[in-house]
Amino acid sequence: MPADTFAWLHLTDLHFGLKGQGCLWPTLRQPFLDDLALLREHCGPWDAVLFTGDLVQSGQSAQFQGLQEQVLGPLWEQLTRLGSGDAVLVAVPGNHDLFRPNAAEDNPAIDALLDPDQFPRIAAKFWDQPDGSYRRVINHAFAAWRDWWADAPHRPAHFTTGEIPGDPAVTIAKGERRIGLMGLNTAFLQLGPGDYQRKLVWDPRQVHALCPDGIDRRHADHDLCLLLTHQGPEWLTPEARALGDSEIAPAGRFALHLFGHMHEARLEMIRRGANPEAVRLGSRRPRRHRQDRARPGGRPPRPGRALPAQALGHRQGSRTGPGRPAPAAGPAGA
Repeated sequence: MPADTFAWLHLTDLHFGLKGQGCLWPTLRQPFLDDLALLREHCGPWDAVLFTGDLVQSGQSAQFQGLQEQVLGPLWEQLTRLGSGDAVLVAVPGNHDLFRPNAAEDNPAIDALLDPDQFPRIAAKFWDQPDGSYRRVINHAFAAWRDWWADAPHRPAHFTTGEIPGDPAVTIAKGERRIGLMGLNTAFLQLGPGDYQRKLVWDPRQVHALCPDGIDRRHADHDLCLLLTHQGPEWLTPEARALGDSEIAPAGRFALHLFGHMHEARLEMIRRGANPEAVRLGSRRPRRHRQDRARPGGRPPRPGRALPAQALGHRQGSRTGPGRPAPAAGPAGA
């Protein structure tokens, strides 16, 4: 692999601990690991494993422990055999990685947060009062996630934590290049059952907490930047999507946007206006994960070309840089 090429394995939506999964995973584990050997011939070795949420089913500590022992441990053993044992793990939580609050509890903060339509009314207190009652609910919901991440064996040695649990920022050196990875927790409002499409949010304050000197300086300090979330933009409120386009992920800031939480198969490429950099290339493949690689730098995309570093976003299933498309690997959950 060229010294200036950055390669990653993108996994999502495993849902470890799902009812009935215990007898299925031992049958799937070895084929999954064997598929990595096939993938390596196309696009390895890998520098990072990027997991975009729903690692477990219901945010319980025992599930995270089982995930580490039965999935991530064997995964890194195989990566080591394939020459990628030094790959770092970067993960963001999904809505199944949180422990849902008790709706029957006499707690006004829980009541308000369980109704996402009320969030605009409490948003200022939520973001401005990190020790307030609303943030305590979120911190408790992600407590098992935080405990697991604190001791995750293959997480980066150095990273920045953000405003809420599950917001990491990481820099990976690749030769003379610097790769910036940023994860934003978009699942923190999905605290109960039901349809949350167009009800979730992200906020520029999440980005600022990860870049206290300014996202502009962080962007200038890196050759390539990737964004990780669990939900894609269509799960955000119209107001949050507008903030994404203007303040969080404007054209040119992130080469790719990787996420999971998909429930349909679709390939799309979107160009906004006449800006050649304002492109989102999307491939949605439920129950599958893909490997991707990117070469820092590049030219604005043209129809039929791979997506280079200046593009806005990427929905799992495509790849950037030169070379052949990577084949899909085995099942990774729904």
